[in-house]
Amino acid sequence: MTSLTMLKTISADAQNSEMDELSDLISPLTPRMSGRLSVGQPVEVRTHFVGEWVHGFAVQEVLRDGYRLTRKSDGSTLPVVIPEVEIRPAYF
Repeated sequence: MTSLTMLKTISADAQNSEMDELSDLISPLTPRMSGRLSVGQPVEVRTHFVGEWVHGFAVQEVLRDGYRLTRKSDGSTLPVVIPEVEIRPAYF
């Protein structure tokens, strides 16, 4: 292995480690999902006003750019598509 190859390997390892640390820092703010949510699944949505998570929604439709949600309290469909980073599975 050449010195240049070794240096690139060390540099890549350091970048991966830094990304893992950064990911650990932002994980409380950004949901990590192992896969797509399914239709009917209860979810929480992050509010834009305070950044808190609000429960009481369910996935109505899975789209390429996010999810269409139904509000459980009255069955109405939210008028906008919610991006994946603003939604997480409900754990209650």
